[in-house]
Amino acid sequence: MRRKAAELTEEQARRRHAPSSTTAAGLLKHLALVEHNWFVRVLGQPPSVLPGPEISFAVGEEETVAGLITAHEAACARSRESTAGYPLDHVVPHEWPGSTATG
Repeated sequence: MRRKAAELTEEQARRRHAPSSTTAAGLLKHLALVEHNWFVRVLGQPPSVLPGPEISFAVGEEETVAGLITAHEAACARSRESTAGYPLDHVVPHEWPGSTATG
């Protein structure tokens, strides 16, 4: 996604191709938040509040494709740090979005 987004102009990255608010830039922003949620927040790091989907895809005027790529790279680096001490078969119970049950 980062490679594809880097090939787009700011205008192209913000263009909507479906009747939703999803854009290439928004997807990149959302992926960085997903990395944070699954690999940092769920693995027991300091708690944080995640924005809702309507916010996680929203790209502000001040945000750039280059900045979103950097944010995603940083989120992936934090994910690798958070998971470094766990074996590949480690299971982390978590709450499913929209439910009250865990696992």
